[in-house]
Amino acid sequence: QMMKIVPVLGLDFSQANLTFDDDICLHRTKEDKPRIYMRIIDKFVEVLGPLTENYCLPYVFGCKALPGGTTSDLMALSGHYFKPELKYKNLVYRYVKTVNRIEFALPPNHSPIFEKAEYFAKLAKNENLKNFFVHLHITPGLVEDYQGLIKTILERNSPSNGKFREIIL
Repeated sequence: QMMKIVPVLGLDFSQANLTFDDDICLHRTKEDKPRIYMRIIDKFVEVLGPLTENYCLPYVFGCKALPGGTTSDLMALSGHYFKPELKYKNLVYRYVKTVNRIEFALPPNHSPIFEKAEYFAKLAKNENLKNFFVHLHITPGLVEDYQGLIKTILERNSPSNGKFREIIL
């Protein structure tokens, strides 16, 4: 069985993406302003697309699905929590649709997306699948659960686990 690369995409939809400079939001979807996240998503698809089976597992966090609701720590960009797979051709469409429906919120908790990626990796291992999970985490840098996130990464990066690797740029 051939090895498959499965990208897990984490998108921070928290208020940390808002700036006070000329009303700029990193999640801009219109052509009139910088579209930072959309450019990153385009590059993500350009680079990983040829190496994968044309889909990824995209999640968003740090937002409210309903105005005045609670902040979500993990929401599938596909709109289906139990079927998070999304073809690349639908990625930008679902991203724009989601940005226009949610409310940016706080806190942005990052640990759940790492735990979800680990969950998928364990499922693949239990089914003897040769999957290699690549996690791309897009955030402006506000990490509310910093201590928990570091603990999660260090625990999974221990010599006994040996399979969890991360490169922080």
